Amino acid sequence: MKIALVHPPEVGRWKVFDERHFFFPLGLGYLASVLEQNQKNFCIVDLAGEQDPLGLLRRELKEERPDIVGISCIVGAGLMEGLECAKVSKEYNCSTILGGPMPSAFPDELLRKEYVDMVCVGEGENAVLDLMNNSQPIRKGIVRSTPPDVTKLPFPARHLFDMKKYSPPIRQWGNKKLGVILTSRGCPYSCKFCYKSLFGYKWRSRTADDVLREIDVIVNEYEQTGIYFADDLFTLDKKRVLEICRGIYEQKYDLTFTCDARVDSVDREMLEWLRKAGCQEVYFGIESGSQRMLDLMSKGTTTEQAEKAIRMSLKAGLMPIGSIMVGMPMERKEDLKETISFIRKNPITYEIAYYSPRPQSEWYKYSLEKGVELTLKDWDKYSQNFRPSFNLTEMPLQRLYELVEEMRDIAAWENPCERAKIFLAREKLHAFSTKNIRKTSNFVSTLFRRKLKGRASKSSE
Repeated sequence: MKIALVHPPEVGRWKVFDERHFFFPLGLGYLASVLEQNQKNFCIVDLAGEQDPLGLLRRELKEERPDIVGISCIVGAGLMEGLECAKVSKEYNCSTILGGPMPSAFPDELLRKEYVDMVCVGEGENAVLDLMNNSQPIRKGIVRSTPPDVTKLPFPARHLFDMKKYSPPIRQWGNKKLGVILTSRGCPYSCKFCYKSLFGYKWRSRTADDVLREIDVIVNEYEQTGIYFADDLFTLDKKRVLEICRGIYEQKYDLTFTCDARVDSVDREMLEWLRKAGCQEVYFGIESGSQRMLDLMSKGTTTEQAEKAIRMSLKAGLMPIGSIMVGMPMERKEDLKETISFIRKNPITYEIAYYSPRPQSEWYKYSLEKGVELTLKDWDKYSQNFRPSFNLTEMPLQRLYELVEEMRDIAAWENPCERAKIFLAREKLHAFSTKNIRKTSNFVSTLFRRKLKGRASKSSE
């Protein structure tokens, strides 16, 4: 039996200064490494970035002649493109199996499609091995597999992919090549907006030594010295974080990296070691500047903890980035105004996105009660990057739009660093020439003078 692992077109696409890049598909990378380790017959069909992806898929299926086609589907457009790959696979009489976050959230709806034979719910490493070890014909249905022991998994099979595609130079990091590493899976918290259909609630981490060995591989074999730690919660275990940071520092890798954290999971020592090891940015899930909303979503944090995490990060020399969610269930205009005040008081970089109902989350049930149902057909309505067409708040939709625009303006213009970034993007000043450095320096100096002048005026009132 042979299986083809398909990476659908455009999955993981993102932009850096108008250039198209791709995140390495960790999920398929792990599946490939497990199949290779167990000497199973498989091939990889990587369609990301291809001009004629479905044409390439047809050529590969005709040549490789797999019995099964496994397709990785992430959130949003990646699912629709994955379904197109499943349709094409049926032209060659292949059994199809879908896996990933979206299939795990919508298994029953996907199984109703005639070109989908199986849906894998949860992590796929053990499921794909069970499938390959089973000589019985594929039957339509849902596969639920036990989570793997992450401490025993081989590294993702990067050597089977075109890593030039997945090693983009990051200009903000001095053109260092980007690599992606997953050091843990799962999250033990119960935020009402979040769904954990893939990795679950149990946090499972790899050892610091294992993580350091993988860093050594991507640095020395692929020259990737800019790293994104893709964990939902990298900073949960302080002892492990310090061991990883000390290992990076002792090996003198000259890394630049970023990670995600909760505001209550960091302290001064951890942040100082993160910076010492090369961390530049820490993403905090602040979510709201309203304590009422934090309590409603069962975040388990306070606005005071968020402010403290920001102060400690700045003092450690890190760039804290706060994620803010707006348009949440039961949100009032007073809550948004409190968030605006929080942003004014803590002028860092913020990523502000509209709330989107996530299947199997607590708030998704609330959304259903209010007549808002997340379906595969009209997923674009629920994108966090666009204004929602539904309203779960306690204010008129137009008022929500107005307050969010005000919030985004303040987040961008109250913070001189953010204004400088906008200026750089507009002027396309990416080259480090003397002229550009002088031009940027003058602009930033002007911003800070205005900021100080504004503060002086407020203090004298």
